[in-house]
Amino acid sequence: MPKNSISGRRCAPPLMLSVMPTKPTTNADLPLGGVLIVGSLWWRKDELRSRWRDERLELGEAELVWVPIRYGRLSQSGSYTMVFSNSCSRAHRLGIGRVVPFRCLSQSAQDLGQEALWLARAESNDVSAARIHALWYSVGILFNPESKHRRNLTAWWDQIRPDLKADHLLFTSRLKSERPIMSSRAHLNLRWPRRTDGSSVPCDLDFLLAAATVPTLTSGKYPPVAKIADAWLADDEYFRNNESSGIRTAQDDRIRRRIQEARDLTIG
Repeated sequence: MPKNSISGRRCAPPLMLSVMPTKPTTNADLPLGGVLIVGSLWWRKDELRSRWRDERLELGEAELVWVPIRYGRLSQSGSYTMVFSNSCSRAHRLGIGRVVPFRCLSQSAQDLGQEALWLARAESNDVSAARIHALWYSVGILFNPESKHRRNLTAWWDQIRPDLKADHLLFTSRLKSERPIMSSRAHLNLRWPRRTDGSSVPCDLDFLLAAATVPTLTSGKYPPVAKIADAWLADDEYFRNNESSGIRTAQDDRIRRRIQEARDLTIG
């Protein structure tokens, strides 16, 4: 990924956050950040998400990366949306998401907080959201282990991060055998993503933000492929739009077959 070419551009904040002042730095030595996107944050064209993508992201520099995701959250529409899951961390279970750089450089906790809040508002589709977490999701941060900015970024994040309690559903709604997707400090428990182009080169940014949503488990298990596919028999727009956007899970082939078989039986 090319290094962010911004030279001194500053973006208007959605909300002024109360944080400690930080020492100014030069643009040549600022951390480069981005967002890790799975699902409809990339393609849904409602006003708020479109504005977030257009105003905050360098869409032309988006890259496809390997990421542990699956369909696992039951939505209000009765179908399933994507969630991060460490049960999908092995190579044959990985899915594909998108990494997109931010348009604006972060030079303080204030700037980092603005990006997190924009993401929270896009995820919740609520322009009035004043926090970066709720009962059903939280924005989290992932640090590049090779970044020279990690110490500063950690300090900035600690000023604006959510205070996640031990009983938050992101910690409790998971397989007993899998690691929680996020820590109590809202650090994402993910490996730093690698590109899907065959190069296995790590993503060239200093940090990533992502919105992790709470999965819907039944008897401690994720929904099976048949249940996921059957929920889309009437309308599989979400599934089709993810696939056409290059956002995929290891379940996709089985889901597609199930949908087609069920529709063939209906026609027959």
